[in-house]
Amino acid sequence: MAADVIVFDADKIAPMMPQVEHDLPAGARRLKQKATGLMATVVNGEVVLRNNEPTGALPGSFAARPIGSA
Repeated sequence: MAADVIVFDADKIAPMMPQVEHDLPAGARRLKQKATGLMATVVNGEVVLRNNEPTGALPGSFAARPIGSA
C-alpha cells in the first residue's frame, strides 16, 4: 500500500515566515511556507524532501477535483 510519512523533531518543529513566490504560470504569485524541525518527507517510499530541500524525486501523483466541488 502507498503511504506518505513526515519525519520531524517534536522539540524543534515550528513554522517559518511565509515567502511570496512568483513561479506559477504567467508569473502568478503564491505563498510558500517552510518549517524548522522537518527532517524528511517520504512519498510512496521515496524521500522527496530532506532537511527542507527537494531531493528531485517525484513519486506521487496530482489529485485534482473540479472547481466548485466540495
